[in-house]
Amino acid sequence: MAPLASAGATARRHPPIVRTLRLTTGLILFSFATSHFLNHACGILRLPAMDAVRLVLLWPWRTAVGQTLLYGSLLIHGGLGLYAIFRRRHLWIPPSELAQILLGLSIPPLIIIHATNVRLGYLLFGLPLTYPWLIYRYWFLSPFVGLPRQFLLLLVLWIHGCIGLRSAIRFKPWYPRWMPMLAILATLIPVLAISGIIDAGHDFDARAAQDQAFLARFKLQTPEQTAALSRIGETLILIYLGLVGAVFALSGAREWHQRRFRAVNHRLPRWQAGARAARVLDP
Repeated sequence: MAPLASAGATARRHPPIVRTLRLTTGLILFSFATSHFLNHACGILRLPAMDAVRLVLLWPWRTAVGQTLLYGSLLIHGGLGLYAIFRRRHLWIPPSELAQILLGLSIPPLIIIHATNVRLGYLLFGLPLTYPWLIYRYWFLSPFVGLPRQFLLLLVLWIHGCIGLRSAIRFKPWYPRWMPMLAILATLIPVLAISGIIDAGHDFDARAAQDQAFLARFKLQTPEQTAALSRIGETLILIYLGLVGAVFALSGAREWHQRRFRAVNHRLPRWQAGARAARVLDP
C-alpha cells in the first residue's frame, strides 16, 4: 500500500499538466474579462471617462506580451475544453457540468462576431478601437441585435468564468470566510458593466442631439468592409462548429465502439505494471 499512498501524495503535490494549463489560461482570460468589464462600468461617468480609463486598464493587453498571453490562452483553454469532451468515456453528463460545457461552447461564436467586427476591422481597415466607436456600432446602429448579443456574451462569459473559478478555489481553507465578498463582487461587476454601457449609450444620444455633426464622425465603415468582415466571421464560426461537431462525433463513435465490442480499458498503476513486466522478463 505504500507505493499507492506515495503516488497519491505526488499527484496532489503535482497536478496534471492539463489541469494546470486549463486553470492558468482560464485565470488569464478571466483577468482580461474583469479589466474589460471594469472599463465598461466607467461608462457610468460618461463616454470621455470610459475612453480615458481604457488607455490604462486595457493597455497591458495591447502589448506584444499581453496579446500573446490573451490569444494563446484563448486557443489553449478552448482546445483543452474540447479535449475534455473528447476524452469522456460516455456522453452522459451531469447537469451542472453540462451547463458549464454549454456555456463554454457558446462563448467562441459570440467572441468571433465581436472580434471580427472590432479587432479585424481595426487590423484590416483601420477602424477605431475607441469606446465612442463601439457605442455607435452597438447602441446606435444595432440596438436590437448587436447590443443584446454583447450583453449575452458578457453574461455567458462571466458566469462560465465564475463557475470555473469557484471549482478551483472552493476547497481552499480561506474560501468560506471570503465567499460572501466574492459573491458580491461576482454580482456587482457585470451589473456595473451593463449599467456603464447603457449610460454611455444615453450620453452618446445626448451628444448626437446637441451636435448635428457628431454622428458624421463615425460614418467610417463602408458597405464593402461590412460585407468582408461578415464573410470572415461566418467562415470562422462554421469552422468552429465543424470542429465541435467532429469532437462530439468522434466521442460518440468511440462510445458506440466500446458498447458494440464490449471493449474494456483497464490500466494498472505504474508500479504494478513495472512489477508485472519484471516478472515476464525474469520469471
